Amino acid sequence: MGWALPLMLCPISAAMVILDPDTAHPCLLVSENQRSVKWRDLWQDVPDNPGRFDCETCVLGLEGFTSGQHYWEVDFGGGRTWAVGVARESVRRKGWINFSPEEMIWAMDQCGGHFRACTSPDILLPLTVSPGRIGVYLDYEQGLVSFYQPGMETTIYIFTTSFTGKLHPFFWVYSPITLCP
Repeated sequence: MGWALPLMLCPISAAMVILDPDTAHPCLLVSENQRSVKWRDLWQDVPDNPGRFDCETCVLGLEGFTSGQHYWEVDFGGGRTWAVGVARESVRRKGWINFSPEEMIWAMDQCGGHFRACTSPDILLPLTVSPGRIGVYLDYEQGLVSFYQPGMETTIYIFTTSFTGKLHPFFWVYSPITLCP
């Protein structure tokens, strides 16, 4: 399957997202090139720094955004337990987190065979089959985070808000994920 921006986003250049291993939960193994991550039932011996998630198996993208339009795609390789979106740099990293805009996380997930927009309460999304790959579009100035099914030109869900502070790509991982291309 080739990688391409949805037609409505073609003037936008794709963001080259790499993962920040210093934010990764100790059970997450970030690849050497920092473009994929997988969960292992093994707690790694890593420094417990203030930026590391300690309860939720999350990791952030290294580069944050304070302006502009950004697009990236995430391949889930058939996995059925994941979340993807953006989070404010100041997102809480210690303890359990409710993935929602109130916690400064704008994301969608697949869990238990259901697809949801991570809101309070969650909104069930009309996907019946795992898309395998999700496109994430951030327009900082317009306050938009949109999720797409690549190749289908289908918008899955759109968050609208007013952003403040730096935003990072956000991932909750139980199924392996790979950033595309």
